[in-house]
Amino acid sequence: MDTEAFPLRPSADELLHALGHAVIATDTQGTVLSWNGAAELLYGWAAVEAVGRDITEVTVPELSQQAAAEIMAALREGRSWSGGFPVRNRSGEVLHALVTDSGVYRDGELIGIVGASLNLGDAVRHLMERSSDAAVLVDEHGVVSYASPAVANLFGWPVDEVIGRPITDRIHPEDHQSFEELLAVDPTREGRVGELRVRTDGAWS
Repeated sequence: MDTEAFPLRPSADELLHALGHAVIATDTQGTVLSWNGAAELLYGWAAVEAVGRDITEVTVPELSQQAAAEIMAALREGRSWSGGFPVRNRSGEVLHALVTDSGVYRDGELIGIVGASLNLGDAVRHLMERSSDAAVLVDEHGVVSYASPAVANLFGWPVDEVIGRPITDRIHPEDHQSFEELLAVDPTREGRVGELRVRTDGAWS
């Protein structure tokens, strides 16, 4: 057989699994229809386990249910949604993901959803390793999962002593309530902007 006359072409599934982003397709009820290789790595569920299950069972922690409902409402209005979003992997660990959700429409009617996501910590890390800005990534409990090298220069915090510890250890006690209020802000509605005093070399800045 002349292979040049019949060139090998990757299938749609092969292309989907080659992507570095986790790509998940669901119907409008949230049932998983497609789950690529990067999704397996990010969320810890094999495709054969995830397909057919409700998306909330395999990616969305309870703390994100309200935001998920608002994203769905935007898609029904014909708008895509993109931003930071907390997700949960198979072990129960909550990760911060950069997510873009887009609707699939037929004759103007929403018939499915395709979401592409990546670990925001990994994405931020590559950028922040070279930045002079200090960046700290915390989970919903305020525990630090990532600190950029600049925290040592700006605040005098050894990176290895910050990671795995509550960020509140380094925030002024009188500002803990303000920090909790920042965590409670819904990022799909408004940004999290505030001012906190932090410990730097034995003083408060």
